[in-house]
Parts: sequence; structure tokens; C-alpha cells
Amino acid sequence: MFGIINCGGIENDIHILTGEVWKSLHYEKARSLSEEVFILVEESYRRMVNPACQEVDASPSKEEVLKTVLQLIKKHCAL
Repeated sequence: MFGIINCGGIENDIHILTGEVWKSLHYEKARSLSEEVFILVEESYRRMVNPACQEVDASPSKEEVLKTVLQLIKKHCAL
């Protein structure tokens, strides 16, 4: 993230380092906000009486997750 100090003077080096720190802070804030929004949406669906979305555990293998999702689709869509 931080580079080697160049010969452009200490003021330039401070400006470059400060810019990198601000970029990092803005990225962390944006990531935090997006996680908060995701959590709020997820909580909203959980509070619904009959949500159209079903929560699926994505920790197993891709094949197992796909199998679970297909089972849910067949069950709820009468396929």
C-alpha cells in the first residue's frame, strides 16, 4: 500500500501517503455500509411471513448448494 519515499520532497511524500490512507478509509467505509445494507435486507426477508426468498447455506460444495436450490425450486414452484 505504501511505496518508497521518492525525491519529490517531503511535502509530496506526505501528500501521497495521506491520499493512500484516505483511499483506504473510504474503501473500508463503503465496504462496511454495503455489509450493513445486506444485513438489513436479510433481516427484512426473515421477518416476512411468507417470503419469496429462501435462505440457503452456501458452505457445502457447489454441487450440494445447487442440489439444495433445485429442491427448493421444485418444492415451491410445483415443477
